[in-house]
Order: sequence, then C-alpha cells, then structure tokens
Amino acid sequence: MSEANAELPAGPMDFEFSMVASVKSTETTPCRFRETLAKIVGGAYESEIHAVRAAYAAGGKEAADGLKKRLPAFLPSGTFSHRSAKGLVKHSGLICVDLDGLGDALEGMRDLVVGDEHVLAAFISPTGTGLKVILRCDPLRPHAESFEAAKLLFLERFGLEIDEACKDVSRLCFVSHDPDLFSAEDATCLPYPAAPVEFAPTGQTTYPAGELTPGDDYDQHVDFPAFLMEHGWKPAGRSGKYWTRPGKERGVSASWNVVPGRLYVFSDAAGLEPNHVYRPWHVFAVLECGGDFSRAAAELRRQGFGSSRPSKAPAVSDPAGIEPPPDQRDAKAVKSQVDAAALLARAWAAEIDPTSPPPADRPVFYINNHLAGTSSNIMAVSGRAKTAKTTVLGAMQAACIVADGGGGEDVDTLGIRSAPPAGRAVIVIDTEQSPAHAAEQLRRTLMRAGLPPESKPDWLHVFPLAGWSARELSAVLPAILNDGLVRHDGIHAVFIDGGADFANDVNSPEEAATLCTAWHALAIQYQCVIVVIIHSNESRQADDIARGWLGKQLRRKAESNLTLKRDGDVIILYGEDGQRHAPILEKDGPRFAWDNASGMHRSIETLGSVREGAQVAELRELAEEVFAGDRMRYADVIDKIEKARRIAHKTAEKRFSAMRKHKIIRKEGLGLWGLAVTVEQEAA
Repeated sequence: MSEANAELPAGPMDFEFSMVASVKSTETTPCRFRETLAKIVGGAYESEIHAVRAAYAAGGKEAADGLKKRLPAFLPSGTFSHRSAKGLVKHSGLICVDLDGLGDALEGMRDLVVGDEHVLAAFISPTGTGLKVILRCDPLRPHAESFEAAKLLFLERFGLEIDEACKDVSRLCFVSHDPDLFSAEDATCLPYPAAPVEFAPTGQTTYPAGELTPGDDYDQHVDFPAFLMEHGWKPAGRSGKYWTRPGKERGVSASWNVVPGRLYVFSDAAGLEPNHVYRPWHVFAVLECGGDFSRAAAELRRQGFGSSRPSKAPAVSDPAGIEPPPDQRDAKAVKSQVDAAALLARAWAAEIDPTSPPPADRPVFYINNHLAGTSSNIMAVSGRAKTAKTTVLGAMQAACIVADGGGGEDVDTLGIRSAPPAGRAVIVIDTEQSPAHAAEQLRRTLMRAGLPPESKPDWLHVFPLAGWSARELSAVLPAILNDGLVRHDGIHAVFIDGGADFANDVNSPEEAATLCTAWHALAIQYQCVIVVIIHSNESRQADDIARGWLGKQLRRKAESNLTLKRDGDVIILYGEDGQRHAPILEKDGPRFAWDNASGMHRSIETLGSVREGAQVAELRELAEEVFAGDRMRYADVIDKIEKARRIAHKTAEKRFSAMRKHKIIRKEGLGLWGLAVTVEQEAA
C-alpha cells in the first residue's frame, strides 16, 4: 500500500459488496471494501497466494488454475442475493478491471496506472503476472456504460486493453497478497464519453440508384491500415484495432474496425473530429483532399473506383454471383432456399450459450515453455529442404510419450513439451516417406523418448501413405480420426507430414481454402490439434513463407506458424509471425544439430541463453553503479540508469524490468528499491 495510505480510511473507502467462498460457490456473504483490502495487504491469504504463484512459475496458467479457483473472491461492483448478474441488489459504484500478462512491465505499469485520479485501489493478481485495478464509477448508470468508459480511459491514457469479461457486473475478483497495494480515498469518478457520432459530410455528389459509388467501392477494397500508416499513424499493439495519431508517441487515438468498417476517433487528430466514426473514404477526403468530399469522390473515380468495377459482395439473390440459365432458375432458387434453411439451423445450433459454454481448448504443445498448440486448432511447420521438419514432428510425438509417463534417462524432445495424451490417440499421416523410412523415423522417435523400438504406446498410430492421391488422402483422414475415436478416449494430436500432397494444385485459392477449412473443421470436431508440415519457398531470393496459396491459407488458419531455419550445421525452430499466442523469437527458439554418436539430432544451447549470460553480467554491473549501496524510489532509479548509460527513458525502464526479472534488485518497502545481493556477497 502506498505510504500515504498505510491505514485505510473509513467513509470514502467504506463500500459494501458481496463475497463468495470460491469460484464454484453461488452463495454470497456481505463484506466491506476497506476490510478486504486490509486482508490483501496484511497477509490473510499469503500462504494460498504463494502456492498459486509457485504453481504458475512451474507450469503456467493451467497448473495454477485449480488452486486459484479455490480462493475466496469478491464481487466489487455491488451486493448480490446470489452470484449472478440477475442477483444484483445494489451497485457499489466500483468497477474492477484486469490488466493481464504484464510480465516484466508490471511494476512500471503499476507506477503509471496508480497516478490516474480515477484509480481507487490497485494490487497484483494471484498469479503475480497482472494487475487488478478498481475505479470509481457512477452507480446510477448501466454497468456496461461504466465498462466502456473504463475501456476508453485505459486505451487513451495507457494504450492498454482491459479484459472484456469485466463487462459482467457479477465478475469475480480473486483475493491476493500484495503488501504494496495502492489505495487513494480521493479517487474521482470515471469520465463518461458521449455516444459516438457517425460523421456525415455535406455537399456530396449524388449517384443514380443502384450505382456503386467511388466511396462505397473504396471502402470495400482499400487496405485501410496501410493508408493510415502512409499518413503517419502507428498501430498501438499487435491486434491492428487501435492506432496512435501522428505526433503522439504513446496511447490510443482511434480504433479501426471495432465499430465494423469504421475509424472511431477518440481525440483531435489531423482534422478528424473526436468522438466521431468515419468511413475509410471520409478519412481519405480529410487527409488527401482537405475535407473537400466532391474532390475526393472525383479523385477516387480517377483512380478507378466506382461502378466500373463490380461490388466486392455478390448479389444476395445469387450467392455465387452467377445468373443461371432461365430454365434452371426455379430449381436453383428452391435448392438455395433448402440449403439456406439447413445452414440457418446449423448456425442456431452453434450459437454460444453463456450458461453452457463449449469446452475450453486444451493446451497440447509447448515450445521452450511457450504455448504453441491447443485443441480445436491447426499448427503449421514450414522450412526449406533439409531443415529436419520430420525430426520436429518426431520430437513432438516423443513429447507425448514422455508426458504419458514413458521415457528414460536419454530423453531429448528438442525443447518441445506436451500435455499428457490421457488415453487419446496420436495419429501420424506420412505422405513423404516410404514405409521403410517411416518405420525408421518411428524407431528414432521412440529412441528420442528413451524407449526401445518394441515399446510403442498403443495410442500412437503411424500411417505411411506416400503415393496416395489428394482425393484419397482427404477422404481417408476423417475416417482414420473417427476410427481412432472409437478405439481410444479421443484424439490428442494429428500430424500430417506432407500437407501439400492433400492438394491437386497448391496454387489454387479455392482448393487451398477448402482444404484448410476442412482441416480446421476436423480439429474442432475431434477436439485435437492438427500439425501440418509444408515446404517453404526455395529460391535464393525467396523468404521462408510456406509456398503457394495453400501455404498462405494455412498461415491464416493456423494458431501457430513455426519456421525451421538452418544456420550452418545448426537448425533453429521459432515462430515470430502469425502466432495467436506469444511469439517464439528466433533467439529463444530450440536449436539442435546432428549427433553422429546417437544417430539423431540433439539439442544445443539457445542463442538467447548464451546472450542472456552476458546481459545479466552487464545488468549486475549497472545495478552496482546505480545503487552504490543506497535505496531509491522507482523514478530516481530510472533517472540514474538514463544518466549512467546515456539512454532514453523507455530503454531505462526496460533495463529496470530486466534487473527485476533476474532478481538483481528488489523492493524493500515504502516504495524503495535496492540491490537484492551485492557482487561481493555473491562472490562470498
């Protein structure tokens, strides 16, 4: 808790809300805000939180989840007759937002966030990786409005997205342990923005009914993010949804496509009005034509936009965009109506019911402790010739064997870890190798897992199908999965060594889309992960992108896009682009090389770990120089780091975070930081 709030004040902090014994309980008991914060500060939950954080450090979110769900939790937004939005009795005037996955940026972000006048309290989450921030809001307004106000506040001021689940008024907040919890009795109510207004230009040219206007055509075909970047806008984060205006270093100035097909401007930005939503061609008119919409329409017409090009969307009456011959129109109309009715029934059957949600995707594969593959999804592995793509698939299969309790001392799964198959089948479709070579690869997989060749688990099935046609392969895959489901308790993972063999033409956009959609549908149907190997471009000037339209479509559909790269005798596995989870940087990816003694590839030290040793030594030297035995506040530490190395403020903050990560420094109470251990003490 901040030094100014060592004792929680009564009155302004004395909010009342409800608490539950655990996530499984719906029975509520009343509690008070100041008492709950006092327990979080005072260590009432210290032993439970220590167990959660230890489990998270050892095995990540999945390992800690069970322990976390046993913790008491409170409903900060009000008193409830039972734990449900319908059970709300009285709103407390509070809203709690979650800032998850902050990692090394947690301390710096906390120092930034608690400086906001609307923050009533802030403390570290149970796992120690995020921040719980409680703000004042208007209890007479709908809770959804308060959430949108909080969302906009964090976007504009900090460039952060808050968890959408906080929109639920009955959202739980687990208790935690944080001796440095921040509270401020003088926090003010959230600011509520006015409803966004659709920008409506005047003086536009009118067009005949049914004609595709230049503006409509532009809106359908323009690469709008690229247009924004041409005009000095910068993406705020990786999602592409939020943008920072020219001349501003941080924070969010607008959102794109959050309101579908519209740029929503939060603050004044180069002629665009705040709190307005703009169509792309309206932004073009403002930025390219000084707000003259007639001139903008004429310029777009000159560039080829308008009725000279067909609309991107085909006519609703004919989904294929092709008019059938007169004698076929009636039959086609009847068939279309039947198909539409069936599809509508399927769509309603798939609708999400919050009271009975679909099963969560299971983590299946980790690569150097980065989550890379979950059930109901596709993974893509690409690489040029002789980059050991089949070896990586073998290592993934070996990881499944090890997770199932198999394996001996001589285990090397190349930095790949799997969740236990739990009796589910692991299926390998090999279209690249002869049966003899496939058998040899299986022998190496078992050897990699530390098992003799005769110890193949009964759930591991390898099918060498080289020479089968694309049509035969596409037909047999779902049959094999269905048979595997009958024989076992489910499907854990499917490996396709030779994804291109499932296509007659890898450069056909239609066939690529159909094939990838079919793979994804099978992954969802059987709740497994499907891992597909595909070759990269091979020309000298080509990149490592998987070849053809099939490769492009696979990258779009895949949850993880892993690349294999050869550096001399060393092969590196990484995934920097197209990752749905955190990227696996090349410096952190598994590295391996051929070992003649064992007759297979073996792991070697990652480039990142080699560099990390040198970086830690430099950080220790910098910490000794900055602290010199003293204790300092965060701002003073950053200032000294800047001066000591003549670096920018943001770079200094990164050095500080790295010192914390490697436990070179520690917080010693009253907001002061000091050395965790001196170089002399360490040597002794």
